[in-house]
Amino acid sequence: MKGIKFLVLGIITVFMVGCQQHAFTEAPKPTNQWFSEQYMVQAAHHWDVMAFSVSNNILYYTDDRFNLPRQIYIAPAANSVFEQNYREYLKSHLTDHGFAICPEDTCGLAVSFHTNTIYHPTFPVKTGYREDQHNRYNRLQKSELVVVNDIHLDGKIIGTITRTKYFKDGEFQNYEVKKVKTVPTKTYNVSGTN
Repeated sequence: MKGIKFLVLGIITVFMVGCQQHAFTEAPKPTNQWFSEQYMVQAAHHWDVMAFSVSNNILYYTDDRFNLPRQIYIAPAANSVFEQNYREYLKSHLTDHGFAICPEDTCGLAVSFHTNTIYHPTFPVKTGYREDQHNRYNRLQKSELVVVNDIHLDGKIIGTITRTKYFKDGEFQNYEVKKVKTVPTKTYNVSGTN
């Protein structure tokens, strides 16, 4: 008889513990993502590698089966070191793929791109200088770069290619779009008298 009481008590305890794990909350509980990796740009060569990857994607979107022109316009870059050089790398790889680059937006096929920089002040990202036992870096970096490339055909976006990379916090000036200073102007009405 005692055995049955302990068995029933044990089943009730297990049931109560199981129910507590599925308690109701007013908001979702934050949890970490599964482990993943993200590349870090550490040299201008990595900008070249990114442009090569994007040019391959553009080639896919404009494959011969879609019967699209092999001429493409690349929109001007913003005033940042990264964007100015990234555009040149993109031009180089697209011409390697057989595209003719249109100097004006008259081609119908065009690619535009823009970057966003993200700074996470409390980001515990392990990247940087010293390698650990898994050949990964372990210095904290808090800066990310998002590069969005839109492929346009006759004014409509037919594809978007996005890349996200880490970059070293001390290299923020390479990705920052610099504001161009404008000189205030005044207009005067001049009337002539004889």
